[in-house]
Amino acid sequence: MLLQSILRSETEQSITELAQELGSDRSTIGRNLRILERDGFVTVGKGFDRREHVIQVTEKGQEAVSRAYPLWQKAQAAVADALGQDQLEQLKTLLSLLQETSI
Repeated sequence: MLLQSILRSETEQSITELAQELGSDRSTIGRNLRILERDGFVTVGKGFDRREHVIQVTEKGQEAVSRAYPLWQKAQAAVADALGQDQLEQLKTLLSLLQETSI
């Protein structure tokens, strides 16, 4: 969850830092952030360097994460129950390999 990742940071985060943390590219993060900004969940401002953009979660965004997180946890538990521990670990391993190959 993008908003949750931003909230974990105690300071503003740049798009580049966020992309690195999430293992994604800046353009993908930027597209998603524009939607979140449009809907009032985040603000995007200028960093120390005029080329840098920093992200902050708004109060509306914090409330959305608070409501969504229990649902996300429930979905995670449902997947774990459906797959079982062995298959869940295999899935995590496969997803990690895909992330490393950057296809």
